[in-house]
Amino acid sequence: MTLQEKSTLEKKIKEWKKDLTPEDLKSVINQIEDPVTKLIANKLLLEKEN
Repeated sequence: MTLQEKSTLEKKIKEWKKDLTPEDLKSVINQIEDPVTKLIANKLLLEKEN
């Protein structure tokens, strides 16, 4: 995964985090097949908003 792809993924996940329930977010993450992408998504969702 390139830095650009990671940045794009990060923006999308933060946007989804605002609009979806925790259960919906878990469902989305479970559909991700790439382990690196899945790990990044989990990390971003577990971060607390400042």
